[in-house]
Amino acid sequence: RWNCPQTYKEFLACPNKARYRTAMENKMDKYNAVPAFVLEQRAQVPDNVRIFRLKWVWGLKKEPDSEKLQCTARLCVVGVNMDAGEFPSYSEVATPVALNILAAVFATHMEDFIAQQDDDSDAFQNTVTDGSDGDKAAAPMYTHQAPGFEKKGINGEQLVYRHRVAFQGRIDSPRLYGQKVKPLLAQAGWHATLFDTEAFIYHEGPTKGTAAKIPEILEAIRTAAPSPPGHAPVGFGLMVRHVDDRVKIVTSDRITQYQLGVFQHVYAMKTTAWRKVLGWTAVVDREERTVTFECPGVLLAAGDKFLKGVTFASNKHAMLPSIMQLEMGVPPDEADPEYPKFMQMQKDFRSLQGLMIWITQRYTQGLFLTRKTGQFHHSP
Repeated sequence: RWNCPQTYKEFLACPNKARYRTAMENKMDKYNAVPAFVLEQRAQVPDNVRIFRLKWVWGLKKEPDSEKLQCTARLCVVGVNMDAGEFPSYSEVATPVALNILAAVFATHMEDFIAQQDDDSDAFQNTVTDGSDGDKAAAPMYTHQAPGFEKKGINGEQLVYRHRVAFQGRIDSPRLYGQKVKPLLAQAGWHATLFDTEAFIYHEGPTKGTAAKIPEILEAIRTAAPSPPGHAPVGFGLMVRHVDDRVKIVTSDRITQYQLGVFQHVYAMKTTAWRKVLGWTAVVDREERTVTFECPGVLLAAGDKFLKGVTFASNKHAMLPSIMQLEMGVPPDEADPEYPKFMQMQKDFRSLQGLMIWITQRYTQGLFLTRKTGQFHHSP
């Protein structure tokens, strides 16, 4: 029987403990190969510096081209209450409008473009933050050692990790990664647009630097002479970036290979056809020339989680929706037996409301309901 532990205690009692332990050891070997952190005596850490906790996160994923399941493991920083002043977390991501523009251009000129998406494996793990790569160092971060892999000093001193790279759970990791990857994109010929700093254009060819429209650009590229070896290839492309996921359309795979050559010294970039486009399932219909973003799996999972046991009425006559009669909620007293149930309801509502805000970007049928219930956000 396969199961996935949620805590270290569950891992110790897990029937697949040996498999997960192997995954943990393999992951630690990767961390040490970077190296992602170095051991230091806890006594040498300044008194005013917080030492965070690390936790293992386990998972199951299908092996490539197989139905077999593979145990996975990775470390995450428990970044609860991280100081946003010390670790600034704000990071730009592409807007839905930018993705819509990319999809519209692809739907209009499908015969001229290849739809691809890039992913940098272990993006945070390979983002150096201690300044050893010549860039400005970020705020230092210390954590306790990985559970199950603790070591002592030569004389029994207590040791902690000083991290050299960004890490899952560190709240400013997306920003730090963005600071590293955007210069690489520029070096590979991708330049940010004026309307969205996380939307990029690649343009090399006779019409570069002109006000030519996309059909004119594509026509010029078809008859343009190829670039000399070692130079940016002739072509055109659009890209949107969301942390380490990049969705793009390019006129030639040579553009991607050129980008790969720039990235390979810093990140292990993988390029595939469109699968999940910033969380959405991309449905491309070449006959109808349409691109649709859907999330059927998310909707089914949400229904199972939030609508289990709910009874739906099917009225014969039009009725005033009950949503119009909502009143402000009043939390019960903490001593009230209904208090835990009420708090769980609020937690579920916050989770569902956040999910619906994302879903209604594409499924506009839920906009009214989501906005109406949002009026009661502070006390659902």
